[in-house]
Amino acid sequence: MAGVKALALISRLVPGPLWYLLEYRTIHVFDMYIHYLQLVVFLNEATIDMESFINGKMIGDATVVKHDPILEYLLAPWEHDDNIILYLQVALSALAELSRKLYVDHLPGGQWKHFTDEMKGKVSGTQKHNTFAESAFRYLDQLLRKKPDVPVLASDAYLMFSAKQTTHLVEQKR
Repeated sequence: MAGVKALALISRLVPGPLWYLLEYRTIHVFDMYIHYLQLVVFLNEATIDMESFINGKMIGDATVVKHDPILEYLLAPWEHDDNIILYLQVALSALAELSRKLYVDHLPGGQWKHFTDEMKGKVSGTQKHNTFAESAFRYLDQLLRKKPDVPVLASDAYLMFSAKQTTHLVEQKR
């Protein structure tokens, strides 16, 4: 149970705020380097000071973390907190190392730290995430599992129908 609580704390306090920034804030891809740097610094500090992490210290803007009964339960003292700290030491140090490797190009000294005006013009319409493309693959995978012999034209039509979410339009005309 201590391992589950450790993973739940990591889930709520590390990727949750970053996902919120990507999904709901008007931050462009160009500006994410600041948040990646905050993440790496946060994880490095958390590996040193586990007590503050287990008590709910958060990355950057604490308002992006949803405070609900689940988070309050996770932050409440527990008799096995010493075991949680052991699990967190391993997991957070590995996560810190992984983050340094994944975001090396966005950290100070990386190739994407400073954008020229020409680069900004070329990629100004870049999406911050790939959820739309992932949903298209999900629809196609589901269709091919249910109907493996579907023609290509029919699968394209299904994808377009699903992506445009035209079901409510069809039902309005009935």
